[in-house]
Amino acid sequence: MKLFWLLFTIGFCWAQYSPNTQQGRTSIVHLFEWRWVDIALECERYLAPKGFGGVQVSPPNENVAIHNPFRPWWERYQPVSYKLCTRSGNE
Repeated sequence: MKLFWLLFTIGFCWAQYSPNTQQGRTSIVHLFEWRWVDIALECERYLAPKGFGGVQVSPPNENVAIHNPFRPWWERYQPVSYKLCTRSGNE
C-alpha cells in the first residue's frame, strides 16, 4: 500500500510539469464564450505569434438553452448531445 501512495504522489507531482502545451511554451489563454471564427482569428493574428502554448474554450457540445435568467454562463455546462452546435457557432 505504501508503494501505491508513493507512486501516486510522484505521478501527481510530475503532472504539473506536463501542461500539454506546445513545446517550449507555457501560457494558456481561456477564450470563454468566444465564437469559433473569432478564436481562429485570435490564434492566427495574436496568440501564436506572441508565444501562447494553448487555448481553452467553452464546452463545444450542444447544450440546454436557459432563458430565465437569460442565457447564463453555466448553461454551457448542461449538455444535451454531442453535436458541435452552440452559440459559439457550428463551424
